[in-house]
Order: sequence, then structure tokens, then C-alpha cells
Amino acid sequence: MRLIVFLITISIALFSDNLVKSLSFQGFTGIINTPNAEVIEDGTAIFHFNNQFDNNLRNYDYLQEVNPEENYIFGVGFLPSLEIVGRVVESKGILRDLSANIKYKIPYTHKYLPNVAIGVQDIGGAFNFYDNKYIVADKEISIFRTSIGYGRVGDVQKAKRMDGLFGGIEAKITNWLSVMAEHDGEENHAGIRVSLPKSWLSSFNIETTISRNLTSDENSFGFNLVIPLDKSRQEIIKEEKSGDNIKKEESIRKYTKERESNPTVGLGNVKNNTLLDLQKKLVDFGFENVRVGSYGDKVIYVECENSLFDHNDLDAIGYIIGTIVDSNFNYNYYTVTLLKNNLQTVSVNGSIISYRRYIHNPTSENLYKVKNSLLVNRDIDTSKVNFITQKKNSSLFRPRLELSPGLITTVGTELGVFDYLVSLRSNIYIPLYKGLIVSAMHELPFANSDDFDNGEIYHIMYSDRVESRVVNVNLHQTFHYKNLFNTISLGKFATDYYGVLNQTNLSSPEGEYAIGLKIGTFKKDKEEEDNHNIYEASYRYFYRPLDLFATISYGEYWSEDSGTTFELKRFFGDTAISLEYRNLNNQYIGARVSLPFTFRKLAKASPFGQIKGKNDFNYGIRSTIKLDDGTNRILPSGGKMIKSDFVLESYYLNRDRLSLSYILGHIDRMREAYFLYKK
Repeated sequence: MRLIVFLITISIALFSDNLVKSLSFQGFTGIINTPNAEVIEDGTAIFHFNNQFDNNLRNYDYLQEVNPEENYIFGVGFLPSLEIVGRVVESKGILRDLSANIKYKIPYTHKYLPNVAIGVQDIGGAFNFYDNKYIVADKEISIFRTSIGYGRVGDVQKAKRMDGLFGGIEAKITNWLSVMAEHDGEENHAGIRVSLPKSWLSSFNIETTISRNLTSDENSFGFNLVIPLDKSRQEIIKEEKSGDNIKKEESIRKYTKERESNPTVGLGNVKNNTLLDLQKKLVDFGFENVRVGSYGDKVIYVECENSLFDHNDLDAIGYIIGTIVDSNFNYNYYTVTLLKNNLQTVSVNGSIISYRRYIHNPTSENLYKVKNSLLVNRDIDTSKVNFITQKKNSSLFRPRLELSPGLITTVGTELGVFDYLVSLRSNIYIPLYKGLIVSAMHELPFANSDDFDNGEIYHIMYSDRVESRVVNVNLHQTFHYKNLFNTISLGKFATDYYGVLNQTNLSSPEGEYAIGLKIGTFKKDKEEEDNHNIYEASYRYFYRPLDLFATISYGEYWSEDSGTTFELKRFFGDTAISLEYRNLNNQYIGARVSLPFTFRKLAKASPFGQIKGKNDFNYGIRSTIKLDDGTNRILPSGGKMIKSDFVLESYYLNRDRLSLSYILGHIDRMREAYFLYKK
């Protein structure tokens, strides 16, 4: 009782913001086993491991002997006030459990009021061993942060942790050392948290927690690996805030004054450039299908295909525009058109003077002028362009070999903590004509866990994936009209099916809204009865301030199940995190990460082709929500869409990131790409 009174007393004091936000042993941002009112930093991922045995699993019978416990936790700051966390527990002889946590921080701060957050542990699942719903408040003063909260456990638990009042206190002794103490409603804990100095690590952080259960006299340790998902954007922000940037701004101002009085200052070897010089420079750099010309005497026009920048087409656009504005051309405006297999995918038009001023003096005023002058469309009429030559460095008949891992995994099942089948996936693409491509995909399994061995359950369940096989051989024809793209793919699918798949994407002029449609029909070779007809219609909304895509879709899938899917996907740079809920014949929840498995800039393609990684490699896990029989067993065929090596939005539309709305939010990236790669 005295401890509770103490916690209440210190929690109503006035405090200031200062301390770090770390994952606790229970898989929410907090102290050791209790939450505070903080969440994972927006755009940050945390991998966590700890070996604490959770005493509520033995109903606090400390005489009962137990084996060591392993907790594997992954969390992400999905939105500025929202953290999503997944947790796998391996407690040998007692349980193996996969669960999800969510916590939301009320986005309101006041000098005299505490921060408040609400959270839920162990969402869905068959047996909710860690089910808890709570509300917590915290405040900080100087080096201290105190928290107090109230929780309720679920029906499965007999434990007392966070079933009622709980609270704790943290103190940041140095930039790398914190001490902590808490009461979780049943037990008392104390510990220290040590983190490596930020000056030692530029792109991630490491934290270690050592704790002592003061009630049961047990020791535990935990480990956090903290990774920012959008490193490049954070480096830009860091550069703009650094002291060194002041000197850089002074140098830029001097450069700008000199250039205004003498337009050739700083141009080096590009003085008195001609359009032929520009075309040669872009071809030598590695762009394909390059044409350069002009609209009258005011607009310079550049058209080319990006086969170099493999993370984001905005890098190519930024490099080309930067090259134009830093050359001594007597034009007022630029138009840059990107192609894919000789089809226009995006055209960007703007003021040369405004963009030049911005890249050399990136103030908010100059950025505003660039945005105000920017126009974007996907179908520009080139009939009035005066091209100086025909296209140079053709992409036709030049093969591209794309290598990436293929993964099948199960997590937290009765068979094991983590089972896997790893394959080498090889995709080859050969452009034949405008919009026409032939492709093939092969998978070669080379590593697996024991449960995928011959005769084991996963070998049987995934029998079509455990052998070396040619998955797809297809011919793809894409048509383009304004904001409409349509791809028809026909040939061999899913190893031994033949059929046709049609993909359609139609977006609004600024790209905020889009509708999609996939329709396919497939028949198994020599099996008259084995036919599959699928379709999926979708509507997508893009929220620019957060690079957030919200998609709702309805379809009928491979196993003749049908229903609705709702997906939230947020880009952090080129890494996308997706959360998904599917209400089909059964209900599913899942999460997915998609990221480039390739270099940001590739080597120039040779006449014989190009070898690269996959620019949208993705890995996801999902779980059925409790079924009618009380289980949440694996159902891999639920909501299955035919696997194609050719996804319209990825291949032609930069993973659906070629709209005016998206480009306006990433002008800084375009500038950064130019200075990073210019010669």
C-alpha cells in the first residue's frame, strides 16, 4: 500500500520531457514489465530479446521449477502516436505463443498535465495468455520520469500483473545509463538500462537492460536493437540542423551571388553546353532510350528510361533535373519524362531558375517556389518537341536478371518458434517491343528447417514449393492512356497452370486516389476439372503528410473464398510497413515489410544485360483470428492471389509512387540524389 501511495504522489508532480523510449520485456514501450505513456518513435523499428521467465505462467508459485524462457519481440512506430508490436514466447514445457500488442498515445501535451496512453496486449489468437487492457499516464522532471496506470487481465489469465494499479520510476543518470524501479501489481522489479553513445553508431542504436525481480530474487537481461527506417531522410534533417550546415549555407550564398553576376561560375566542364552534350552525358551515365529536344525556345525536354536507380525513380528524376539546371542552357523551363519499356510513366515540368536556387540554397522559401512551379502528368504529347537525334542506348532485347530470396516461414506454432524454407528466386525480363515483355521466374530451394524435410508436415502442406521449379513463363503487354495503365499477362503460372491475368490501375490526376482491378482465369495442364477464376477490385487513398496508403478491396481468390481486405501501408523512405485485416471465409490479421533488396544505384547495363536485386522484396506474417473451433491454425491458402513475377504498380509505377502528391513531398530526396551521384 505504501508503494502505491508513493507512486500516486510522484505521478502528479510536474515534469519535463527528457528520457528515451525503449521496449520493455512485455513488448510495449515502458520500464521493465509495466508501460509508460510513451510510444516507439515514429518511423523507428525495434528488435528485442529477453530471457525473463514470466511468473504469471506458473501462477507465482516460485517453488515450481521452470526452464529458461525466450522472448522475441519486434515493434515499429507506425504512426506518430501509434506503436504496433509482435511477440513470440518460447517457454519450454509450458507454452509457445504468438501475440500482438498495440498502444496509442493521446496526441495532446500540456505543461501541467501528464501524457496519457491506452494499450492492449495479446490481440486475437486462440489462447490469450497475456491478454491485458490498460491506461497509463506519465510525466517527467529533469532526469526523472514516473508512470502510473490501471489495467485489467483477460479470462485466461489467473495472474495479477497489471490487474489493477501499477507504476514505476525511471532516472536518466547519463546519456547512456538509466536506472529503473517498478511495481507491476504483483511483483517489484529494479534494473538498469545501458545504451551505446550515439556518437559511436550513426544508423542504429543498441540498448541492454539488466533487471532484478525483487520478489522472487531472479535476474534477467534484455537487448534492444533500434533502427530508423528512413535513414536518408533523417540524415538530410540532421545535416540541415547541424552546425556544419551554417558554413555550408554561407558558402552557398557566396556561390549564388557569384553566379548571379557571372552565369558560368561553377559550371566547370559543362560551359556552353549543347543539347547533344547533355544527351551524351546521360547516355554515358547509363540511362537508356535517351532523347533530348526542346519546345520552342523556352522549354528543354529530356526523355529516358531509368535502369540505374533501383530504389526509387525520384533519384533518377532528381539527377536529371539537377544536371539540366546546373548546365548553361538558355531555357526557362524543363520537362523530364521517365520511360519504362518505352512507355511514358511520368513527366515532371518546372522552372529552371527556381530549381537551381533551391538545390544550391534549400530554404523553405525556395522549396515553396519549386513546388509552386511543378507540374506532373503521365501522358505528354511529344509531337511538337524538336528532338536533336533519335533515341540513344536502346533497352530492347537487353535482358535483366533479378535475384532475390524466396521465403516461406511459420512463427510461434506448436511445431517450432520459427520454421523456414529459403529459395533462390530468379526472374528474367526481356523487353521485345513498346510495352511488350517476356519474363520467367525460377525458384531453387536451398535451406529449410527440419519441419520442411521430406515427409514432415510442412513438406506436405507446401508440397508445390519444396522442389526446384519454373514458376512462371509469361508474355506481358502493357497499354497506357493518360492515368490508365493496363497489363495483360498470359502463359504459364504457378508451375503447372496456364491462363491469363489482367491488371488495371487508374489514378486521379494528382495521384491521391486510385482504383485497381485484377482478373484472371487459369486451368491446370491436363486437368479439366482443376480451374480457377479470380478477381480483386480495390480503391486506394494516399495521405501525403505521412506517405500513407489506405486500400480497401474485395475479391474472389484461388481457393474460391471471397471477402474484403483492408490494408494500411506506410512508406518510410523506401521501406514500407503494411498492416492488414482480411474478412474472407475466415478472418486474418497480418503485417508485412517491403524493402529494396538491391543497391540504390546499379552499375550501368552492358549490351548483354544487367544483374540486379529485387527493389520490392517483401516478407510478411499473418494469423487467423480465432476460428469457430477455438483454434487459430495455419491456413496458407486463404485469400491466395496468383503469384506473378510482374506487378504493374511495382514495375511501371515505382511501387505506386509517381504521383504529384508523392513527388511534392520528396523534393529534398531529388536534390540529395543529384549531389550524391553527380560527377
